Amino acid sequence: MADSSLSADFPGLSDVESCTDWDSDLPINMDLITDEDERYWEAYRNTPKAIIAYNAVAAGWSNSYGSATAVRIPDAVPNLSGLTSEMFGLQLIYPREAGLAAARNGVDFAGLFLALGFFIIISALLLMLAPLTEMLFHRRHEIAWLQAMGYTPEKIVRNLWVEAAPVTVIASLAGVLLGLIYTHLIMWLLGSLWQGATHTEGFTLLPEPATIGIGLIAGLLIAMVTLHITLRRTIRKKFLYSYIF
Repeated sequence: MADSSLSADFPGLSDVESCTDWDSDLPINMDLITDEDERYWEAYRNTPKAIIAYNAVAAGWSNSYGSATAVRIPDAVPNLSGLTSEMFGLQLIYPREAGLAAARNGVDFAGLFLALGFFIIISALLLMLAPLTEMLFHRRHEIAWLQAMGYTPEKIVRNLWVEAAPVTVIASLAGVLLGLIYTHLIMWLLGSLWQGATHTEGFTLLPEPATIGIGLIAGLLIAMVTLHITLRRTIRKKFLYSYIF
């Protein structure tokens, strides 16, 4: 069956008038071309001279790109419903759908970071209560004398609160500044010395002033309320009188 569509079109080969005009990167010895070849080319062009079964040549002629250059279907209106891209070594990827699926099925770290945030807040309060308790212990005689002289617990609490409040404010501001420096340092290390842990070109710190302000105000409120409650509970203990004697 003389059918030129059985062979693939090669630029520089299929579109020339003579065999000697072939211009291709394929290694062709022009000296082997005979007059019979020229007559065949003039009559049939690139129509194959021989048709060999696919199974006979697939193994020897296949390469990394596959074993066939085309699929021939004899029907005029073929039914292609049974063909899949995997049959031809193709893999269809939908990046948007894959990204959405990964986002939906990913691990939600919101709860973990929320719990970690509460743990850090509680730890900070405990660290604040430790020096506060130590201060009250060292000043127990002073507090007892103030109680003995008629100072009400509310006034003693107010005086101690006025002393401790500026320290809390300064410590909070210093904590925000040191937190930004520490975070910037960690981001820089993840993009340089610790790049093997993230496999990225690094991270950029983009602090939001509103977020920092909300965190500072919330931290100050929690610290002030905790400070007031601790002072009030401690001063109201009647055993402080005993430290006078």
